[in-house]
Amino acid sequence: MLTNYELEKYLEKHNVPLHACDYIRETRKKEPARLVGSRAGGHVTTSYASMKMGRTIQTESSTGELAAAITFESGDDVLEFWDQCPAVKVKRKNKNGEIREGTYTPDFLILTNNGPEIIECKPMKEIEQ
Repeated sequence: MLTNYELEKYLEKHNVPLHACDYIRETRKKEPARLVGSRAGGHVTTSYASMKMGRTIQTESSTGELAAAITFESGDDVLEFWDQCPAVKVKRKNKNGEIREGTYTPDFLILTNNGPEIIECKPMKEIEQ
């Protein structure tokens, strides 16, 4: 994991907008925003002991999150990866074309050598729908 000093240099290097910097700092300080599987039935929840992060990462094995965590753990490009990040407000268009406001909890926030990324893991069947 990055030290606080290294994080600030990282954010500066990648020209991360102020609101995104605040979100990354908040994610690093807090416990996961929710328990994995607490909103969706039928998922197999797992706990992955990450040496890179020095903590346990929550995942859902049926959505590909466990595979993603293992990939992040072994990838030299990934500096840090955080699970179940704080929810953000979003606007979504439903199938009737109506705009609905709600919240979205990302599966992962990863800090890579190329900059920060938000990751959502879904099975291909859900993506195709």
